[in-house]
Amino acid sequence: MACSRSESEQPPQDTAGPFKRAHYYSGLGFRPPKYKHSLADYRAYVSLRRAFLRGPRGRAALLYGGVVGRLARSDWVDVDQIFRGPSADVRSPKNRIYLWDGRTATACSDDRLSDHEIELICGVYHVATGQTDEHGAQTTSISWWRRPGAVVASGNNAGWWTPMWETFYQKRLQQLESGNAGILANHAKWKHNLKLERGAHPFVTANEACSAHILACLRP
Repeated sequence: MACSRSESEQPPQDTAGPFKRAHYYSGLGFRPPKYKHSLADYRAYVSLRRAFLRGPRGRAALLYGGVVGRLARSDWVDVDQIFRGPSADVRSPKNRIYLWDGRTATACSDDRLSDHEIELICGVYHVATGQTDEHGAQTTSISWWRRPGAVVASGNNAGWWTPMWETFYQKRLQQLESGNAGILANHAKWKHNLKLERGAHPFVTANEACSAHILACLRP
């Protein structure tokens, strides 16, 4: 985070709530039942993603990290944008995140992505299942890249971009660009693809606790 270069302001009275649930037209939009993708669909997605990331929201994607940040770097987003401070979009509450230590009278704000923007970057389609319930037509989500929530809950979440993730990224990119059939994955398929050793979870938890302790010692 570029907190030292961020806009300084009074801390918010209420902390920002969770993002709203994405609508069925979020990301790359809605598709009919039994939707079959093509290489042309993938290329259209890449073109749309690239145009978005090369705009003012590209900086927020770089800050987000993970596969979102990696895709931003692959689309030649200037990494130096991070050090220039927040974009003009940060003045809108929906486009910013507050950083506050709980002690000082001011808080920092920085760029953040919305659910819709994350789904666009990851290439998410909302596909009709052909079934309905009391809320209307049911949909399922499929995507070219896994959404951040899928890895946060897995043992693969090391907190930084590891060599393992880079290998996964390059392999996945090759599959996508070759136009392999059935390459779009739903939640269950991503969960299977991201499965790791059970012992990784305690390690990640201990690492986070140790990091928090070190930071507390550095700034009591």
